[in-house]
Amino acid sequence: MRIAAKDPGFIEWRGKSFDLAYADFYSARETLTKFFDSLTEEQFKKTGVHSTYGELTTEEWMQFFLLHEAHHLFTIFKLVHHK
Repeated sequence: MRIAAKDPGFIEWRGKSFDLAYADFYSARETLTKFFDSLTEEQFKKTGVHSTYGELTTEEWMQFFLLHEAHHLFTIFKLVHHK
């Protein structure tokens, strides 16, 4: 299990300004969107194994990513708007 506080990538992201992190976040999202748009129906049916959730199709991995992304966006929203 990975722990965010010990992940070098997480430490790097924590050091970014909000504007830079936001821009990088959406740049990565655009890259993934282009990737998923390029896949064939057959490629969407391929599978990979998640350590907790087992075998997932590419389409299920995409849905899992979107759910995970939403969690992070909600966390950012709370941090930005917490009074």
